Amino acid sequence: MRRVRVLVGLAAAVVAATLPTGGAAAPTQNHVSIETNAQWWDGHVEVQVHVACENGGFPASVEVQAFQSPPENFAPTQGFGASGVTCDGQQRQAAVHVVPAGAPFDVGKAFAVATVSTQFGTATDSKTINITF
Repeated sequence: MRRVRVLVGLAAAVVAATLPTGGAAAPTQNHVSIETNAQWWDGHVEVQVHVACENGGFPASVEVQAFQSPPENFAPTQGFGASGVTCDGQQRQAAVHVVPAGAPFDVGKAFAVATVSTQFGTATDSKTINITF
C-alpha cells in the first residue's frame, strides 16, 4: 500500500513539473481559413488559405482537399494538396495547389476542407469555394 502511495505521489510530481507556471505564455491557438475564390489552372485548383499557428517557429503543413460534382463538371472529382507554412503565431498566407485524383476540376463551385496540425492542436475550416479563371 505504501508503494502505491509513493508511485502516485511521484506521478503527481511529474505531472506538476510539466505544467506551465503562471508566468509562462500559453501557446497560440492554431487557426486556418479558406479564401472564397480559388484559381483554376488547367484542371488543377490553387486555393488560398490564411494560417496562424504555433509550433516553436518550425514549419507545419497546411493540407487542402477539394471536392466537385456535376453539374459543375462532367464527373465527380476530388483532389489534395499541401503547402509548408511557418508556425510562429503570426498570420501567414499560403497558396495550396490541389491536384485532382480523377477527373479534372472545372470552373464553378467546389467544396474545400483545409487543415493545419501542430503539437499544440489542429485547426480545420471548410466551405464552398468559387473556382474561377
